[in-house]
Amino acid sequence: MIQRTTRGPGSGNLAVPRFVPSGRPGVSAAVALTLARSVIVLRMLCALATAGAGLALDGALSDQLWRLALLLVLVLLAGFQQLRMLPRLAQGPDRFALIAFDIAIGLSVMVLGVGDLVSLVYQAGSAALAGVLIGYRAVPVWLGQAVQAALAAWFVMAQQNPSDSTAAVLLISPLVVVPVGVWAVAVSRWFTRRLLDLLETEGLDPEELQALVTRRLSRASLGAVGLRPANGSLAEQLAHTLTRDATAALERTRMPVRGLRFDRSDENFATALKRLCTEWDSSGRTTLATDLAPVWPPLPVRHELAQILDEALDNVSQHAGATRVRVTLAERRGDLVLTVEDNGRGFALPLDESALHSGDYDGLAAMARRARSIGAVFSLSSEPHSGTTLSVRMAK
Repeated sequence: MIQRTTRGPGSGNLAVPRFVPSGRPGVSAAVALTLARSVIVLRMLCALATAGAGLALDGALSDQLWRLALLLVLVLLAGFQQLRMLPRLAQGPDRFALIAFDIAIGLSVMVLGVGDLVSLVYQAGSAALAGVLIGYRAVPVWLGQAVQAALAAWFVMAQQNPSDSTAAVLLISPLVVVPVGVWAVAVSRWFTRRLLDLLETEGLDPEELQALVTRRLSRASLGAVGLRPANGSLAEQLAHTLTRDATAALERTRMPVRGLRFDRSDENFATALKRLCTEWDSSGRTTLATDLAPVWPPLPVRHELAQILDEALDNVSQHAGATRVRVTLAERRGDLVLTVEDNGRGFALPLDESALHSGDYDGLAAMARRARSIGAVFSLSSEPHSGTTLSVRMAK
């Protein structure tokens, strides 16, 4: 059997004001940019604070003054460069480039300031930055940082007789990296949920919604710290894009699907989907079975899932030659999963996923785009004479 899976974040134009994708992937990208700015700014401020504390303790005539100053200059220059790079980070590969740049600077910081608090601050900030940008895909980065810090601690303590404060920093450094990274991912997910709840709130005026989103993003990104760009702060640019997308998504929910509306948030979504299935089944050409669990997703999610189901059922009636089809809506491991299975003739999926967008599979490509717009994973399994299974899985 051949299986294809299409996953977000989708695509987006990086020109201002749109430099994040549309839909839920855009919200995730906006949160990544917002919290990345916060991490970078906090790391710069903490580096200044620890450097000041070092000067106060060691005195201006300390023979370590030059090293501390060099460390501080390196951290600040890297931070300012990263802040300039942030608006280009909506697409995944650019995020990995920034993380690679951060790791390279981190190595220099460790060499110059092994055992220094500034180095510890930078390593912790690197773990948090990777966490907010790429989530748990940063685990190899964290483990590499922890091993690197442990080797540095072993080397210094074996070759030298460090002071108690230096020894403490050396021992703590390998232990803080992974917890800080995990904490950053948890904060990112929590903030994403809060922002989605706000953007999917019904009845808010677009200007009021944009003001609320701007305020929330500005606070989270420490927007009061730093220079204000000529085209508006990062929070303002993101809020403009997200509000425009959210307003358009809510307007689309008023459009009927097979003559039915899916814009009632107080209605059990299973009930609404059951009506859609009944409407399709009225032709009587295929036996339809349903297993629909009660769920109450946001309106934009309801509408896109209904569109996907409608297009999937159309494919069954027009192309599959099936006698039976089963529609399932379930909650599995905290995810919302919509599945459509038929016993039709099936087909051989193309080896190259890009062929789905060649024009021969317009229906499948449209369903994949709709799934991406709500941050869901679209999967399709089929083989000749063995039916087809379509699945959309979305984290709640």
